[in-house]
Amino acid sequence: MTIHELAARFNLKPLTIRGYVARRIIPPPYGTTRNASYGLAHIEAIEAYIALKNNNVYPAQALAHCQEAGISLRQYVLERERSIRLHGIGIG
Repeated sequence: MTIHELAARFNLKPLTIRGYVARRIIPPPYGTTRNASYGLAHIEAIEAYIALKNNNVYPAQALAHCQEAGISLRQYVLERERSIRLHGIGIG
């Protein structure tokens, strides 16, 4: 999908998507600048980012944790949700 399609899916501006890439919230697009495309990995990363914001988790802290742990933002969210379900607590 194009950057415009991805942005429309989340009611965002293409500039916001580019900012997410620059801040490493989502991975870079596939292909070259003119032929860049986005897929499931990008959708999942944006969904994870939104989930963090909706749960009052500071995305910058979550991203730092992910870089230290070598995991994706999506994996962080999944681990956090699992921890909350099992123990009533979050990680990081």
